[in-house]
Amino acid sequence: GHHLATTVVSTTIRQVWEAAAGTVVKEYTQDTWPAGGDVGGPKAVGGIDHTGTYKPGGWADDNAQLPTSSPAALAALQAEVAHSKASDSYLDAATDNFTIGDQVAGDLDTGTASPGQTAANYQLLASTPGAFDAGQVTDNAGRTGEAVGVVVSDPTLSIVTGTEYFVIDPATGVILEVEEVDTPNAPPGLHFPPGPTVQQYSVILDSGRVGSTGALPANH
Repeated sequence: GHHLATTVVSTTIRQVWEAAAGTVVKEYTQDTWPAGGDVGGPKAVGGIDHTGTYKPGGWADDNAQLPTSSPAALAALQAEVAHSKASDSYLDAATDNFTIGDQVAGDLDTGTASPGQTAANYQLLASTPGAFDAGQVTDNAGRTGEAVGVVVSDPTLSIVTGTEYFVIDPATGVILEVEEVDTPNAPPGLHFPPGPTVQQYSVILDSGRVGSTGALPANH
């Protein structure tokens, strides 16, 4: 039989606790399913799953093995980017943007980067050929920040332009949100209505370090 394409919109709320034994992650996933076989508008959230729990070591923290000082972290990030480029047979400015944008997004959207690691990621982002100032924005938690954008799709290969946005608190320098937007429309295979589409976003509400699992950071 013939089946129309379906799209699932999933929201994941994650709490990360770091302890000497490893990282414990509890996941709370809300799934919104589309109405009907094809995408015609999502239904309301049907329920919240509180069962997801990862044992120490079961979740990959991109910052766990990264040096905490800014110069050392930057050198490590540059080495990772160089390795990624070396394994890619097709290199151009768009590839550079994607490689660096993807690297920075992976480090910052986890919410675990130390101040030195965050600074190193910002330095790497500033070196991206296509990085641009996207101006003042309001993130999905209602906070005001300054956004830096990077186009992470190749316009010669894709009919959709994917842009990664990094929303930064101008007063503290902390990362508030990482968001990827497709323009002018979503990829056609998703069958979304016309218009810009947020592919995914991560909002970092807070972070802090504790001495034992289950303890609250000092700023709470």
